Amino acid sequence: MLSVREIRSALLRGISTVPVDVSDSEIETLHCVVEKNRPGNPFHYAFVIGRNWAVSKRRKEDRAARRRQAEMLAAEETRLRKEAHERAVAEFENIVADLWPNATEVQRHSIELVKMSAVDGCNDDACRERFSDTTKNQRYQWKRRGIKLLWPHASLELRQLIGRRCQR
Repeated sequence: MLSVREIRSALLRGISTVPVDVSDSEIETLHCVVEKNRPGNPFHYAFVIGRNWAVSKRRKEDRAARRRQAEMLAAEETRLRKEAHERAVAEFENIVADLWPNATEVQRHSIELVKMSAVDGCNDDACRERFSDTTKNQRYQWKRRGIKLLWPHASLELRQLIGRRCQR
């Protein structure tokens, strides 16, 4: 059987194959594993145990780093999406303020339907409650007319908001 110093040396050689931080307690734990199993070639076994442990630890660190990076990117994307939505809503309100005084009653209903669908995120049930005397096809036509009325004045962000939210 090899001495404690030789086993520790073999462990450190195995660990040094992969760049990881290692503490004395972790080396001691690996040393206990080598002694407990009593292999035929303890030097080689200690080297393999050290290398496998280092590879495993490195993979865990890399996986945790990728997860943190993905969470940061998702948070940033959510923040950017929220800001774009707020800008599009503000633009929508400005466009409606410009169009509202000269709009007919049907155009106002159309704009209101687009607002309910795109800005407020209401589904057809809420639109049906607001416009109870209309059919689904009529509300759809009004919504299409509202989109057609707003489309020439809308920026790309607002068009994406309207297009994404105003589906039948």
